[in-house]
Amino acid sequence: MFFLKLVINTVLFFIIFNFSRIRQRKFLFSIDSLVLPFSLGLALTVVDCLLRAVFFYSFLSFIIISALAYTALKLVLRKKTDEVSEE
Repeated sequence: MFFLKLVINTVLFFIIFNFSRIRQRKFLFSIDSLVLPFSLGLALTVVDCLLRAVFFYSFLSFIIISALAYTALKLVLRKKTDEVSEE
């Protein structure tokens, strides 16, 4: 998946940076015309993967903390209702 995203991002940046030359049919392919789009595509792909991982772990920790808080509040409320019913 990483390599597919990298290829797509590189192609998109390549088209963006060379669109006017391609449209005017003055484009001649060279390695120099691929360096900047590849670099930006790689940077965007890495940042995207890192942000997805951070979001996933943040969401997972939110679920765990909310489940623990729910359980703790449920136990506290159950203890209060037991004390009220004993009186």
